[in-house]
Amino acid sequence: MSLILAGPYTVIPVPTQRGFGTAYCRKQTGRWSPVNGWTFDQDFNGLSLANMQALANVYQGAGIEYEITVQNGLATMRTRDTTGAITIDVWEVQPSRVTKSIFENPIILANVLANDLAVIAKAFTGGLTQLADAVTALNADNPDVTYKAPDLATASAQTVWLWKQVTQGLDPNYFADQYTLKHTTSASNRGYYNVANTNVNAIYTQAQLYSEITRSGYWIFPCPAEIIGDLNTIFAGLPAAVTPLLQGALKGGSSRVTAANNRVNLTMEYLIENINTYEYALAY
Repeated sequence: MSLILAGPYTVIPVPTQRGFGTAYCRKQTGRWSPVNGWTFDQDFNGLSLANMQALANVYQGAGIEYEITVQNGLATMRTRDTTGAITIDVWEVQPSRVTKSIFENPIILANVLANDLAVIAKAFTGGLTQLADAVTALNADNPDVTYKAPDLATASAQTVWLWKQVTQGLDPNYFADQYTLKHTTSASNRGYYNVANTNVNAIYTQAQLYSEITRSGYWIFPCPAEIIGDLNTIFAGLPAAVTPLLQGALKGGSSRVTAANNRVNLTMEYLIENINTYEYALAY
């Protein structure tokens, strides 16, 4: 779209000008910044404003900034190509509220005897309403271990409450935070970079996760130490993993969405949890 109308632009006669109506590139400047990425500037001049504007329309269609100047009959244009620029990597630790079995609740595990927890869990899964029936079924399933009925008169308050939940047919679940490490960036459409698409739907150990998200070969700005410190706390808060579970991070694939100036927004996530190794492969 033309933003400059034809002259006159001077109040004195313009001397005879020699040159070309075609817009020629006279200067090119490329620069790299660790914050803004790659930018590329070009300077054009020519005697024809119409030809210069036609060239400007091409740059406009490509989403490239330009500036046209007409002075004393000479048309000049400076372009600023930022389509190769990148934005700073965004690393987020996102908690989401999920429901888990009450038999995994750390407060319940700390206040209910292992024997009592096993018996009540058996009653719940078997639809039993009598502790004696649950003990009989549990001992039949585990001949090498002897279980006994919980003494509700002396048991902890959590034990009594848990048994009431089961006998009343209530769903013994509780709310818990589940954490996801999320990475987003806005990338140039010119190349395939700033994303790690290996080991999708595989389980990373804590060490493997840290090795990948801090690797400068994958990211312009790797995951900072402050986020690593938070992840340490999250991993430490996970329940102890029992086979076939593994304490780690389940990696998802990356999503891509085109954005302004035909750039590409990239998003990928790592789920921090005890992951079943029978269902997911291990990262290599």
